[in-house]
Amino acid sequence: MRVAPIMNQDAGLKSNAATPLLDTPSPPVHTFPMQTWMGHHSKLLGDLSLSRMALPGSHNCGSYSVSAKEFGIGPFSPVPTFLGFFFERWSKCHEGNVLKQLEAGVRYLDLRVCISHLDGEIRTEHVVYGEKIKVILEHLRAFLESNPTEIVVLFCHKFRAGMEEMEDHDRFLELVMDTFRGMGDIFVNEGEFGSSYGELIRKGRRLAFLYGDEEVVRIRGQGWLLSPETCQWDRWYDQPTVEGLKNKILENKPFCGVGGATKLAVAQCILSPTPLMTVIGGAISILRFLLFNCFSFGGVNQNLMMLAARSNDLASKFVRGDFGDFKFNVILLDDTTGCENENLLRSIVCGNVK
Repeated sequence: MRVAPIMNQDAGLKSNAATPLLDTPSPPVHTFPMQTWMGHHSKLLGDLSLSRMALPGSHNCGSYSVSAKEFGIGPFSPVPTFLGFFFERWSKCHEGNVLKQLEAGVRYLDLRVCISHLDGEIRTEHVVYGEKIKVILEHLRAFLESNPTEIVVLFCHKFRAGMEEMEDHDRFLELVMDTFRGMGDIFVNEGEFGSSYGELIRKGRRLAFLYGDEEVVRIRGQGWLLSPETCQWDRWYDQPTVEGLKNKILENKPFCGVGGATKLAVAQCILSPTPLMTVIGGAISILRFLLFNCFSFGGVNQNLMMLAARSNDLASKFVRGDFGDFKFNVILLDDTTGCENENLLRSIVCGNVK
C-alpha cells in the first residue's frame, strides 16, 4: 500500500499515516468477492478507520422502487400527477434493490425518508414515492446477517414530506430499532466512528447510522445517532453536464481527500437533469408510448440511467487517475448494480488494497 499525506480538513495539517490511493489497476481488475470485500481484505483494512477507506456509495439507494402508479407522487412534485408515469424515469437512480446494491460492493447508502401523504406509510422518495422504508431496512439487515465481516454506513436525510414533527422522527427511529433488534450492539456509537475496521468488527459494530436532522440527533441521539456534520463532508454539485461536474469536483479537490481522522469525504459523482431535459425526456416517453416503442430516440437523455452512464464514466477517470493523484473516501454513484459498472465498483475497492 502506498503512503500519502492526509489533509485534516479542520486543522489543515498533514500526517504520513497510511491511506489508500485509488490507483486503478490495469485491466483485468483484481478478482475478489464484492459481497464480502471487507472481510476478504480484513488484514489490510484492519488498522484503517472508515474515513481512511475507499467506499463505493449508492446515491438515493431506495429510488429503485419509485412508482407513480403504485405509490403515487409527493406533494412537492413539479409534475402533475397524471403525467407522473412518464416522468418517473427521472426519479429512478438504480435498477437493483438495496440488497443487490450491497452485494455488488456498496458500503455507503444514501437514503431519503418521508411519510406519504397518500397512505401514511414511511417510504423513500425521489419526487415519486417508492418502497416502504421497512422493506429497505430489512434488505440491509439480511445483508449484515449473512455477511458478518462487512460494515455499512447508512445516511438518512431529506425528510421533506410528512416528518415535520418530532413524533414523526420517533416513529421512524422506532422502526429502525425494531428492524435491527436481536443483532446485539450493531450501531457504531458516537466516539467510535474513528475506530479501526478491526476494532469495530471485534465489538460487533456493523452499522454507522448518520441522521440528517441535527435537532433530532441532539435530542434523541443517545450515542447511536451520528451527526453528519461531525462524521462527513459532502456537497451537492447539481451539474447537468460531465464537464461541469468534473470542474466542480476538481474545485473542491482539497476537501475530497481523506477527510481527517474521523470525517468521511463524499465525492458526489452524480449528474442532475435540467428542467428542460426532464420535459424533453418525458415528452419522448409519452411519444414512445403512443407509438408502441417503435422509435428509440438514441442519443437523447431520456432517464437517469442514461445520465448515470456518463457520470460513472467520469468517476472511472477520477479513480484511474486521469485528473491527477486524487483520493476519495466515498464515491457516490447511480446505477450501482448495472453489469457495466462492476469494474468501477471493484476499482474503487482496489484503492484499499494496492
